[in-house]
Formats: sequence, C-alpha cells, structure tokens
Amino acid sequence: MRQCLSVILLFAILAIGAVPLEPMPQWPAAPAAARLRFLTSIEGPKVAGVNRVGGLLRKLIGLDKAGEVARDRLVQPTGIFVRDGVVYIADPAAQRVLRFDESDGQGTWWPRSRRVEFASPVSVAGSADGRLFVLDSLLRKVFILDPEGRIEGALEGDPQKLGRPAAIAVSDKYVFVSDVQNHRIAVFGLEGTFVHAFGRRGTDQGEFNFPTYLWYDKAAGRLSVTDSGNFRVQWFSPDGVYQGEFGSNGNRPGYLARPRGLARDSEGHVYLSDAAFDAVQIFNEKGRLLLFVGKAGGRPGEFSMPGGIFIDSRARVYVADTYNRRVQVFQYLKEATP
Repeated sequence: MRQCLSVILLFAILAIGAVPLEPMPQWPAAPAAARLRFLTSIEGPKVAGVNRVGGLLRKLIGLDKAGEVARDRLVQPTGIFVRDGVVYIADPAAQRVLRFDESDGQGTWWPRSRRVEFASPVSVAGSADGRLFVLDSLLRKVFILDPEGRIEGALEGDPQKLGRPAAIAVSDKYVFVSDVQNHRIAVFGLEGTFVHAFGRRGTDQGEFNFPTYLWYDKAAGRLSVTDSGNFRVQWFSPDGVYQGEFGSNGNRPGYLARPRGLARDSEGHVYLSDAAFDAVQIFNEKGRLLLFVGKAGGRPGEFSMPGGIFIDSRARVYVADTYNRRVQVFQYLKEATP
C-alpha cells in the first residue's frame, strides 16, 4: 500500500512540474489592475494555505473524500471572526468552533470544556478583552467563552426570549443579536445582561423582514443589518437609530436575491454574499456595484452557498464558503496593483 501511494505521489509531482500553474484569480480579471486577490483557503485544523498542488495531491490519493480520510475538517462553516491573525469559524454541522492560528497553520476545536456542548453554532464575535461570543441557533443562546475557549456564561435577561437567532456582532459596549423569528435586533451589555431591542416586522425604515447577518463598524460607530426578506441592507447607530439603507430585489449583478453575510472595509465599501448568485458583491456607500466576485463552483474564487464575511485590520476578506466546506481568504488592495 505504501509503495503504491509513493508511486502515485511521484507521478503527481512530475505532472505538476510539467504543467504551468495558472495564476490565482483576481478582480477585476487580468490584465486589469487587481483590487481583490485570492490568497488561500482554510478547510480544517491542519489545512492551511490550500493551493493547487496540495489540492491535486489530495484528490489523487483520496484525501478529499468526505467520511474516509479527511474526517477532521470543516463541514458547514457559516460565521467568522478574526483577531490578531487568529480565525474563529462557527460550524453548525460540526457543532464546534474552529480556532485557527494563521501564524503556524494549526487549529483547535472549541469549546475546550465538554461540560457544555454546542448544538448549532452559527455565528461568532469577540470583544476587546479577549472573550468570544458564540451564537447557538438551535439552543437559542449566546455563550460567552473566555480567552482560553472555556464557557463562562451566556447572555441573559431578554423578556421576549430569542426566537430564531441568526447572527451576532460586538461593539465596545454591546452585543447585537439578530432574531429572525421576531424580526428584531436584541441588544445586550458586554457583561451579558439584556439592554433593549429594536425593530419589528415591516418594510418601512427601521423595520425588518427576517434580519440575518450583522456587521458592526467600529470606526463609523454603526451596525449594518442584512434585512434579507426586504432585499436590502440597513444601518443604525449603536442605540438602534435608523441611519440609512440600500438594495432591491433582482436576479442580476447589482441587485440582491438571497443576501447573507456582510462586512464593511476601511474605505466604507460594503461586501455582501448572495446565496442565489454564489458570489460576493462589493458596493459603495450609495449602493452602486463596484465588483462582482466569484461564481458557482469549487475552485479558488468560486462559491457554493457563501455565508458570513469578516474583514480584518490587514484588509483581508474572509468568506464562509459553506457548502464547499471551507473559508476562502482574499486580499483587498487599496491601490490598484498590476
């Protein structure tokens, strides 16, 4: 068996050496100057920097067959949070959160303690003191984890109770939780107690129709909400005061069909994943389409049901490529690069 595997690896290496590798995708496409470039993918605790060589080798020897060799990998990633080069990925199908350190390419599964286990962790966010907040949609709870990954409590005190929570975001004062069933945003203090809620079902300003993903922009001091059933993004002050919106329903680039994860970069651009397009769209502040990124597929820069998005301080864009069982990482280039 080992001899056979060695032969396969040898032929694979020779084949790779004989065929020039294609350049990694960029947007706009070459020869135009790049503003966004694919960097890598994260697939599990020990799968970092996935490239075409590694991908081909794994396919040749069967490492990509689910349930056989590659058992310990992401299953259905949905939510992402990044802090100081450490990526936290919520995976409801794995019932865990992956803590992945980009510096050494190694990851561990949280929670560290098995006294309390997750049932369906779909979203994750962190506070400045190193704690992590994990939303479990099935248990309808937001767990608080210490910097070592141990569960130390949960958000409490909401008189209405969370109906069907979908995502969380954290500011310097609050934890925001989108409640799809009750068409509102519940707001808690960082210590874990309920403060207030805003929103109700409707189509007017400040109303929601199945609010899902959230993004808090610390620099601008505002919360953005994917108002999925109204096919728009709304944004609010930290206290829930309506400030603006954009978006409308449609089946072509520049419109929203099944909007999901969103994030804003340091220049105010809005990144919005869309499960109907299997793509990420980038808009300016007024909702004008700037870039349409990706298409349906499994290669770098392609997506299958993309979910949460996170943009870190290095202008790296992380996208939960849910049905491809990975998180794709891109680099936003503030200056166009040839």
